[in-house]
Amino acid sequence: MIKQVCTIERFQVRTHSAIRTHLFCALQAFCKLQTMRVEGLIDNLYQVSRQLFVPMIRQFILENLAKPIAP
Repeated sequence: MIKQVCTIERFQVRTHSAIRTHLFCALQAFCKLQTMRVEGLIDNLYQVSRQLFVPMIRQFILENLAKPIAP
């Protein structure tokens, strides 16, 4: 679950310190999401992601709708 929600497998760091920092931040984000779910602030762990990305995707589509597709 943490791999899916916090994209813990996609980090591009190599040093020990950076890896530890990334893991700490991912775990902290996961705990925060779980707390928000338990408190009833969100319905599920994917809700925050959807709220962030759906408007961005919509904007991208609308901005590129009129552009012709290059052959």
